[in-house]
Amino acid sequence: MNKAELIDRLSKQANVSKTLSEHFLNAALEIIQTSVSQGEEVKIVGFGTFESSKRKPRKGRNPKTG
Repeated sequence: MNKAELIDRLSKQANVSKTLSEHFLNAALEIIQTSVSQGEEVKIVGFGTFESSKRKPRKGRNPKTG
């Protein structure tokens, strides 16, 4: 499912317009993104947990040249 399909299903389930559903989804995603970027952990029971994590840098490799 992509974002457009999620908006479509959300509008049907909540019985609101697709435009309103898109605004709600964008607002929710923006809130999650902002919170995680500020170091907070976002837990939505029954859905998932969003958190930022540090990774070691790794060396890239060009597949053409090796």
